Amino acid sequence: TVLGQFLASIMMLIGYAIIAIPTGIVSVELARTSQAPAGSVTCPACARSGQAPEDTYCRFCGSKL
Repeated sequence: TVLGQFLASIMMLIGYAIIAIPTGIVSVELARTSQAPAGSVTCPACARSGQAPEDTYCRFCGSKL
């Protein structure tokens, strides 16, 4: 029936949303945590992290660390 097809399509969309939305949230969090490596230094001038501890100058703005 038309009602059964409509309910089935709504249930399929809900099922896809239950899988897709948490997958997107988890992948964004994984990407966010992998951007700044452990032990990285933050530049006091531009406030960007990602410099290695042995760096003398900022990779982004060139100011002294």
